[in-house]
Amino acid sequence: RVDMSKDGFIRSEVKSFSEERARLKALQKSDPSRADQYLAQQWGIKVLMNIYFGYAGLRNARYSDVGIAEAIVGTGRYLMQLAAEWLDNHSLRVIAWDTDGIYVRSDDTAWSVGILDSLNAYISHRMEEETGEKSYLNLGYTHYKKGYFYAMKNYVLLTEKDELLIHGVAMKSSSKCPL
Repeated sequence: RVDMSKDGFIRSEVKSFSEERARLKALQKSDPSRADQYLAQQWGIKVLMNIYFGYAGLRNARYSDVGIAEAIVGTGRYLMQLAAEWLDNHSLRVIAWDTDGIYVRSDDTAWSVGILDSLNAYISHRMEEETGEKSYLNLGYTHYKKGYFYAMKNYVLLTEKDELLIHGVAMKSSSKCPL
């Protein structure tokens, strides 16, 4: 069991990073002229937050704690599973999900900001109800014209600007035809 009664250094830093990343995401939406700058900054913060997780899982690191790394993975997986189930229950068919996101088929206008707000509220409520802790998971929405999902964490997405986003080593392998 993890003692959540005190904030250690890493926990307080991750909270601070989460708040700053949320602020930058809001600025990205409200100031299109600097959206690319805010996107780069918030992604940089995401990388730093992931480094903390990776460090916790290093057996030989000075301040490692494999239990914390396992708790992070388990909690993240559980929250994403809750989100996927919630979407299915609201007639939005989940195509795939992993730590990077949940991909939903939406042929009509069923998807809206209101649904996203309701989903985030549901996740926050469940997290606080089950752990007594605030959820920092905040799902966002990006529309893609099309997607091809080869395997978990290996997919290709077609953006609104007709650009291909290729994700995963299986999709980038030199044994595959270039896309």
